Order: sequence, then structure tokens, then C-alpha cells
Amino acid sequence: MVPMADVKHLLAALGTFALLSCASEPVPPAPVEPPPDTVASTTGTGGDNGTEEAVAGEEPADEFVVTKEVYQKTFEEIEGVIAELNAIIRARDFVRWEQRLTAAYRERTSSPGYLAEVSQSAALKKNGVTLRSLEDYFNQVVVPSRSTVKLDQLAFVDATHVKAITVIQEEPYILYWLVREDDTWNIGIW
Repeated sequence: MVPMADVKHLLAALGTFALLSCASEPVPPAPVEPPPDTVASTTGTGGDNGTEEAVAGEEPADEFVVTKEVYQKTFEEIEGVIAELNAIIRARDFVRWEQRLTAAYRERTSSPGYLAEVSQSAALKKNGVTLRSLEDYFNQVVVPSRSTVKLDQLAFVDATHVKAITVIQEEPYILYWLVREDDTWNIGIW
């Protein structure tokens, strides 16, 4: 059994990250165990903030379907990616972390406007933190919230875009939007 203090610390860290990053918004529950032959995930329309919203009167997005074998293989790959990212983050290795970012993620997250917006979060303002660079974002946002995350589920957007999901107190949260680039899963944005 995990001590309540540890659970509170984990929830506080993930809560802080949820406030600071579009990548930790609650998502509709996805099955932990894929159906016998296939796994379907909605592609969604996705906005620049990473949410998937259905517009009234519109048909739902087509579903992207993968076999159970592809789901399992991808799950194992991404489990390894997340273990590697956890180690990089625990080591506070900004250079290696930055190498695991897509260009779009790097551009968005290092933009002065985005850094100013994140700096206005309650957690950073309370501690007098103003983010000025991607490295500041890594040290002040990523390191405190992402060094021990665990993969519980995947939601495929398409063959090269996957949502890595964790479940905390029966509530699913997106850990990472991952994009397959040159046979490597990197942190991206939707």
C-alpha cells in the first residue's frame, strides 16, 4: 500500500503539471485491455490546446483501428520510451530531453508567449518563478511533475500519433502526445 503522503505528493505534482501543460488534460476513459482483435481510437479534431471537442451537429471523427498485436507492440515500445524519459528527467538532463521533442513542441513551448502564459500559473507565481527559456520550462515544470510517471493506456490518433495515458484514482490523464519520427517516439503537440 502506498503511503497517503506519497499519493498526495504525486497528485500535487501531476495537478501542477495539468495546470501548466496542455498535455495533461483529462481524457475519456480508454480500455486498459484492448478488445480481442482490434483497438479503436477516435482521431478527433484536436485544437492547438490538445483537447478533442465534438462540435454540435457534426459527425464524430472516423476511428483509427489497430490490431491487438500492434497495440501491444506499441504499448511496449512506449513503455520503454517513458522509462527512458523518466530517467532523463530524474537526471535533469535537459540536452537529452530536448532531443526527444518534436520541432513543433520545441517551437511552441519555447515561445515567449507560451512561457509567459505558463509563468502566470498559480504554482509558479506563488514561488516567484518566471520562465524565460525552454530550459527553464524543463527545470521548473517538467522535472517536478514527470520523473516517475507510469503508462496505463494508449489511445491511437493514427499510425504515428499516440496519446500515452496514465490513470490516477480512476481518472485518465494524457502524459504525453507522442509522435513517431524516423522510428523514434518523440514528445509532440496535437
